[in-house]
Amino acid sequence: TPAPHDSWMSEHELALIANVSGSNRRAFAKSLIMLDHGVDNLTQTLDMYGLMKNTLLIYSSDNGGCPQFGGYNYPLRGMKYYLFEGGVRVHGFVHGSMIPLKVRGESYEGMMHISDWVPTILSALNVSELPEDLDGIDQWKALTTLKDYPAYSPRKELLYNIDPYYSEVVSLPDGSMTTMLQRGKPRAAIRVGDWKLLLNEYCVSYFNPLENLERPEGCGQDSCATPGNNVNSTNFLFNLIDDPYEETNVIDDYPAIAMKLMDRIDEFMDGIDDTHFRGTDAIAYAVWAQTGFITPWVMSDPVAMELGDSISPYEEV
Repeated sequence: TPAPHDSWMSEHELALIANVSGSNRRAFAKSLIMLDHGVDNLTQTLDMYGLMKNTLLIYSSDNGGCPQFGGYNYPLRGMKYYLFEGGVRVHGFVHGSMIPLKVRGESYEGMMHISDWVPTILSALNVSELPEDLDGIDQWKALTTLKDYPAYSPRKELLYNIDPYYSEVVSLPDGSMTTMLQRGKPRAAIRVGDWKLLLNEYCVSYFNPLENLERPEGCGQDSCATPGNNVNSTNFLFNLIDDPYEETNVIDDYPAIAMKLMDRIDEFMDGIDDTHFRGTDAIAYAVWAQTGFITPWVMSDPVAMELGDSISPYEEV
């Protein structure tokens, strides 16, 4: 996304980011200033029309930052695309008159998944009967009382992700490297209580755009959508209370806990629908380039679908 032009910003705002080093970090900072203006315009308009007192503002995010484009997750490990905390743990806040005075400005320490927003918002609106098949958990009472964690936290486990297609870097006969997608070796992560298990995750380290940190050998990345430089993945087990930055893999020290979390992932695997991956389609890129949006492009043509399957860059295992 292009950064806001300097002419859109005041001298005071430009002075605020004068010491921000790196073009990507400066672009990121400019975008945040423009976001502040947008939120300011929204809140002032709501207040002008007398709607602010009945409005709940929620800020959330979808994933961790990408260091190549100014993102900054340190001291958390990893980044966008990876299942370490730097890729999945993000900031959020709620604001509005319905938030009790005693908890305003405080932090919630409980686990919360993005799917929890739907039942939480419905609960805030006093919707008494929630659909039984919702994936999320109502966290409204926990957010507005902030009683002791973890005893009062309604979420006891969090499934980060399960991907039945696993990317693996392989060597070609000519000596070059490529990425193949395979089935049967799921890439997944789950947290139960204080324990977090990662299966078949790539080795990534700690990325700080402000300085070059020393990284473990083989733990790098080419972009925020490609595996680490090392060709092998690893299983990890962390206690996030004792080790919030995921520095020490203790999977060999606690095999029973690791097995228990693996069994829980297997239970989720048994309940998910099959994924139908159809590989890379040049038409998708053409539509994106023409419209600037990700829109439907697949034709309901059996021949076209069969062709898509034939070029899918994965092997069945």
